[in-house]
Amino acid sequence: MLTCDCELPKTVREFLHLVHFFFGKRVFDVKHLSKHCSGLYGGLERVASTVQVERAVGSRHQSGSDSLLTWQVFYQIASRVNPQLIDRPEHMGALFDLELQ
Repeated sequence: MLTCDCELPKTVREFLHLVHFFFGKRVFDVKHLSKHCSGLYGGLERVASTVQVERAVGSRHQSGSDSLLTWQVFYQIASRVNPQLIDRPEHMGALFDLELQ
């Protein structure tokens, strides 16, 4: 549906263009943000524990449960851990391990 019946992007640049096209520039990746916060590292469970967020429903690696936990961790980073981080342009649209060189 999101690809409009077109081929999937062949390059990272094309993929990021589609991300920005469909979702705008204010897209944030918790893994990317956490590497810029002192003391936040590791997987989603570890980062959630560090920012004192407990999984509300489900278990690890279930898409709905992981999505909710990711949102809750993002909210903690954006509101309490490092609020100015999300206002910096270099973090908008940056996806962990997909940064363009």
